[in-house]
Amino acid sequence: MKLTIIILTMYSLSLADLSNFGFHGGKQANSDIALSGFLDMPARLGKTFHSWAEEDSIEPYVNANEIFFSGRSINLTGYIQGSDIEDCSTKAKQLYNYIDGFTGLVPLTSNWGTYSVYVDNAIVGERLSSRLLKITIPMREPLVNISGATLPVTNAKYGIDGISFKDMGAFSLELSGDRFNRPAPRNESITSYAKESFVIAKKDPPVLTLKLAILDPTFSGLKDKVQSLMALLAKPGLRTLNYNNDFLRSFFVKDGFTVSGIRTMGASKLCFIDIKITEIINSSTVDLIDLLDNESYRILDSEGNTLKLFI
Repeated sequence: MKLTIIILTMYSLSLADLSNFGFHGGKQANSDIALSGFLDMPARLGKTFHSWAEEDSIEPYVNANEIFFSGRSINLTGYIQGSDIEDCSTKAKQLYNYIDGFTGLVPLTSNWGTYSVYVDNAIVGERLSSRLLKITIPMREPLVNISGATLPVTNAKYGIDGISFKDMGAFSLELSGDRFNRPAPRNESITSYAKESFVIAKKDPPVLTLKLAILDPTFSGLKDKVQSLMALLAKPGLRTLNYNNDFLRSFFVKDGFTVSGIRTMGASKLCFIDIKITEIINSSTVDLIDLLDNESYRILDSEGNTLKLFI
């Protein structure tokens, strides 16, 4: 069995270097670092839409005072190395006892950033040899920073809200899901006797997955680009997607996005992002234009957001 142990990155929990317990970071699947989930956009909390029985599609809840976000799951995978089985097991037990002493959120610190987390599930260990134990530490970050730099609107031919994929530092790879489908009717049932019953129901909204690749010469630049995309998708209102060989789509993101395939070792840093988007069709909340006063100034709400004219 061939194992690769990455020892160049320090990982600490609650300011204690995990190498003190014989821990060294490994690699997540399709990645060259030990962490996963730390760049993900969290899903929204609470009710995010209403489905009217007499209408296709849904009414999205996208006003500023309706948008709240949950936390995200972060996993750290690596190896505890010892001189023999007993030493390896002792170090693992010491690490577990150390984690047992946490009474609140603690900082998880590495080259990839610092995140306030707690251990939220079983730590799974797998013995690989008498001197090596593979473990995965599952954590939860309940409060996620959603902010990011504002991206330039250039009325690009392809992109989101007139922002080109290029200006996001991204390459569009695929738009899949209900792109060419008629979504399924809603699951509504009635009770009938002596014969089969049926309901002619309205459709669920189309759900698509937009896959992007993001590149940057530095990891900090890569991370900033992911944050800017997150901030864009978290904004109040609906987004618009212009995709090659497709039509204009209005959508919102309620399930966040996942980041995978993180590569940090090459000259360019790379990650892949899968964004699950819910398309809104024939909705009363499709953005048209900014609402202007009689002197052509944008009208803002109490929080400084530009009011939109809807149809």
